[in-house]
Amino acid sequence: MVTTIVLFLFWGSILEVSGKIHVERSGILPVNSKSFGIQFYITLANDARKSLTVTPNTPRCCWRVDKKDLDCKSMELVGGNEMTLSPSTTGNISYVFPNKYPMDRVGSCDFTFVTGDKKLHHKVPFNTTEPKKASWLDVIGFGGDSYRKCRGVDRDPRKNCQPVDCVEKYNGWRNFFRNSTGKCEAVHECYTTGKKGELPEIAFDKDHNDCKSLVSAELTKEQRKQIHDNMDKSKLAQMKFTLEDIKDINPVPLNCHHGRRVGSVCVCNEGWKTKTNNVPKKDLRFIYDWCNVKIKKTKYSAQRALLLTGLGLVGFTLLIGWVIIIWSCFITGTRLHWDNHESWNISNFLRPFKTLWYYVRLQVTTWWRRNQHGFVHTSYEPKTDNELRLKKGQIVEDIVKIDEEGLYEGTCDGVRGYFHQSYVTVKANES
Repeated sequence: MVTTIVLFLFWGSILEVSGKIHVERSGILPVNSKSFGIQFYITLANDARKSLTVTPNTPRCCWRVDKKDLDCKSMELVGGNEMTLSPSTTGNISYVFPNKYPMDRVGSCDFTFVTGDKKLHHKVPFNTTEPKKASWLDVIGFGGDSYRKCRGVDRDPRKNCQPVDCVEKYNGWRNFFRNSTGKCEAVHECYTTGKKGELPEIAFDKDHNDCKSLVSAELTKEQRKQIHDNMDKSKLAQMKFTLEDIKDINPVPLNCHHGRRVGSVCVCNEGWKTKTNNVPKKDLRFIYDWCNVKIKKTKYSAQRALLLTGLGLVGFTLLIGWVIIIWSCFITGTRLHWDNHESWNISNFLRPFKTLWYYVRLQVTTWWRRNQHGFVHTSYEPKTDNELRLKKGQIVEDIVKIDEEGLYEGTCDGVRGYFHQSYVTVKANES
């Protein structure tokens, strides 16, 4: 009995000196699409036998914008006043994140409470993603009562995928909305150097969220004259020879290799082409070695030739059938009959041909596109909204060739757009 009393007095003195508090419960209040913020609540309990003053520190909240974007700046909470807890009592501390876009946020907030020289750390997770409502319309692909899926994390699915107000959603940390990605971005800060009173050399392009140079790429007359004067005074210019007897249109010697020269260009023989990878902008004036690369037949050449032959035979057969039907039904004026002399509808006869044509066209389109992909070997920043942003090492999928100038269409990082062949090595999936 004496031992129990001693232990009771001992632990009571420890609690009285330690001034310990703990969190009984915490979380957020229910949030829906009509809410104007997220409200956090934390219930603290005083374990000591004396009154304690609890001082909250500024909380820190982080939420996942997308898979590769963690935002720890835009969510700033309001509230968290200091309070005093009597012995063996509890008290609530509330915070509010005011915002008209509270939905579709997943993350957590770190809270710190100070009592004397002790600190209590507590994390409150939150998830305001609206659960998808099950419906029988999901079976047939109409989505039921759920919202439509938008292209980009900053398009509001509850307002027909319209762009959100970036300043409001991110509290001023992200102010520019890019249509190509459907995402809000931070505005670039453009810095320029110059003396006081001089015009800046760099300006901000608000339409593309980029810094553009204000210096003209063309030289002035004075600059061109200075360059020519320096070239004429150089040692190389003093050693040049005057070749007045050369009257060729293109004085640069051309090596046609496997081809023949026609004027200032070369026409390659069958099976040969000219390599232009190292030529600036593929300008013909800078090509000196022509017809130097042999065209290699891919492993799909035979399949494509066979497919084209089959399609030609099918088309020829359908053409002959059409000629016979038109001749017999419209030119000669006769009608087709069964053996039992019952009239026969021509649409019933044409239906199998229409079905066959649709199936052949679908298979050809699918086969042609299924094995095209590419590897990005040079990064590229898009100049227009319909171009792809390419980073070295990325993979471009579902590639379709647009024209013979090297323009392609593909999908990169979930975004579909156009790109030039000079930045991507196009290959097949099997290779």
